[in-house]
Amino acid sequence: MSSTVILATRLRKVEKAFNGLDKTYEFHQIIGSIAFLFILHHPILLALQSFPQIKMVLLYLLPSSDLAYSLGVFGLYGLIVVFVFSSFIKLPYHLWKLSHKVLGVSFLLGSVHAFLVPSDIYNYFPLKLWMAGFISLGISSVFYKLVLYFIFGPKFKYEVERIERSIDVVTLYLRAKTEKVINFKAGQFVYVHFNNSKTGKESHPFSIASAPKDNLLRLSAKIVGDYTLKLPNLNSGDQATIYGPYGRFVMNRFKNKNCLWIAGGIGVTPFLSMLSEETYVSSNNLIFFYYTYRNKEEGTFKEEIEGLVSRVSNIKFFDWCSKEKRRLDVNEIKNQINIHLLDAIFVCGPLPMMEGFKKQFLSQGVAEDKIIYENFSFAS
Repeated sequence: MSSTVILATRLRKVEKAFNGLDKTYEFHQIIGSIAFLFILHHPILLALQSFPQIKMVLLYLLPSSDLAYSLGVFGLYGLIVVFVFSSFIKLPYHLWKLSHKVLGVSFLLGSVHAFLVPSDIYNYFPLKLWMAGFISLGISSVFYKLVLYFIFGPKFKYEVERIERSIDVVTLYLRAKTEKVINFKAGQFVYVHFNNSKTGKESHPFSIASAPKDNLLRLSAKIVGDYTLKLPNLNSGDQATIYGPYGRFVMNRFKNKNCLWIAGGIGVTPFLSMLSEETYVSSNNLIFFYYTYRNKEEGTFKEEIEGLVSRVSNIKFFDWCSKEKRRLDVNEIKNQINIHLLDAIFVCGPLPMMEGFKKQFLSQGVAEDKIIYENFSFAS
């Protein structure tokens, strides 16, 4: 449990250790599930061991006058409620965030319980010291994420300058309110909180679509859920607090290399940032860029991409409308380029699409470490 809350802090060193915030959160989810299973079995096995002493069985499973045991019971039921809602019920984002705060409370209750009940921890000082160290790290992480992150975290003050909408895509242009501007790499993402009552108080992840040298910070999102439906309610002049940047979906370690970019739908956003960056710097990268979407109406950024590509000589662009052609796959790409001469393959789009391309490339003998994608849905 301590490990899960440490992994949720968004600390840069933790993100770097797991090579991306999405992978950090994936591991956070795995460790959290394992912890939950161990914790769930703990009172059940004790109750079975105590059977048929009903009084002892109930002590492990229900609140009682014994504070030490009751704290453990309350912590357990808090975990069960969060696990059920997180696994089987699609919660709105703000309720999902609230449920994870309940996990912090359950962790605190369980920690106090572990030190108060008569057990190996209670009786053996070296073990008590060992557990106290982990629990202290966990409690510190909970406090940092719920309080200190919003005070001392990597935050920047911006203001909405203008808003554009094209069918189901909303693009926001933000200007820094102070001289302190966010220093990001093309392809990264940020968390943004808007000071607008209609969008809510929670911060949400957005891929950056502008280049680091652009005057305005550009964020684009597809209207697909509760939160993105509220984005058109934003107004010019609304204040925004930006946290970040995050992500390892960047070209920096692939200078002067042969790269393939595959963008699916709104997954084109980080590539817009990377493509804009190519127009600012002299690059010897040879890039093959596929922009795939279902129908003409969804090719929102086609003309913009063509305009940017026309300004550089090292990028070959493939516009791919699935309705007019067919679904893009590795065999089609192999007809155009030699995939075995590629140094890196960047894929961004819906998760099934990214996993599908990864499987296809692996089946063609492409090394797994050459296939780069980030699951932004885990970044929440």
